[in-house]
Amino acid sequence: DFSLTGSFRQDRYLDKVPEEDQYMWRNDNRWAALLRGDYTPRSSFLTGYAEIGYEYDLSTVSVYNYDQLRLAIGLALRY
Repeated sequence: DFSLTGSFRQDRYLDKVPEEDQYMWRNDNRWAALLRGDYTPRSSFLTGYAEIGYEYDLSTVSVYNYDQLRLAIGLALRY
């Protein structure tokens, strides 16, 4: 089984934040995507999965800008 999800989030902060020697309004735009694959063999007590996720945040205050890539591989055991 495969799944793909995505999201967008927009944050507007109520108070100004310090940026170097001034105060600025902080507004963030965040995009995220996640791709996941699951595999369950005939013995249904074990499931393997792998997922890759990416998140990008663009802010009006530069210290809050980031992009992040995550990879996870694992096994789930059920009894």
